[in-house]
Amino acid sequence: MTTQQRPMDTVTGGVQAHLPPDAATAVLQAADARAWRGVLPTLLFCDSGSLEVLLNWLVAADRHGHADPIICALDDTLHDRLDGGGFTSVRVPWAGGLVTRWLLRLKVMQVLLDHGYHVLHTDPNAVWINDPLPEIDALDDCDLVASQGTARPPDALATMGVVVCCGFLVLRAGAASCELIGDVIAELRQGPPDDQVAFNRVLVARGMMWDLSHPYGTMTVHGRRVPIFDRTVRGSDHSGLRAALLAQTRYQRVRMDRPAVVANHLAPWDAGATREQLAASGCLYLRPDWRDVDISRTGLRRLAAVPGAGTMRPY
Repeated sequence: MTTQQRPMDTVTGGVQAHLPPDAATAVLQAADARAWRGVLPTLLFCDSGSLEVLLNWLVAADRHGHADPIICALDDTLHDRLDGGGFTSVRVPWAGGLVTRWLLRLKVMQVLLDHGYHVLHTDPNAVWINDPLPEIDALDDCDLVASQGTARPPDALATMGVVVCCGFLVLRAGAASCELIGDVIAELRQGPPDDQVAFNRVLVARGMMWDLSHPYGTMTVHGRRVPIFDRTVRGSDHSGLRAALLAQTRYQRVRMDRPAVVANHLAPWDAGATREQLAASGCLYLRPDWRDVDISRTGLRRLAAVPGAGTMRPY
């Protein structure tokens, strides 16, 4: 299926999300360049208000040689700053509103999947403390790989026992993932507040069953006790979609006193509050005077907070 064959406009609750053809083409070109190098396309969505959080992610990922994601810039200010620094930035017009933002994110993933590209989506505040790609690569039999969510939405948690988090998520191209992403977009049109609610409700509707045997323990979130695991949890739905839920002990949505691979600790949608939480949880890699340093993809080591934080290491 080509980009032109699928409508670029998605409407939910009177809100319209439009992915222009030139933005879709730019994302596809960036994914193609990575496919030729054998690199899993990694997507980040960000606006200029969260530049500091984004740079922190880039400095952390640079330690593992993964500092060239496809960054979907939601405003001109961020796009111009990144493009001028040699980053792969695609301008994705965003008129504001979180639901519209989620829809744009899903539409970009859908375009990539429709064209046969696998995709890894990571939030900028899902910091790569260690390299997650070896574990992701080892799960290449799964259509969906995701970190564990907390307790939202509670109806999906009650049915499945766990929920997935959209802040660190991999979809492998194929009929199963294309159908799934289409179902999530359709569900979001019905009015859920965000893509995570829509995503998990779709999994419930599709009969997703997880192997929740032998939990590591529990975490309490919003008054609800949720099982957590020190292993990858496998699952499947009635369509045959194969899924994996990454261990909360290593892909931490809630902070634990254990080393994390990816730390996506709970934080409100506010750049300042997120920055404070990153610092409090030991995930702040960006030097405090970063505004005085030229921002460029080849100069990320100069932005590192401590000596060696920007040093690339082999896989």
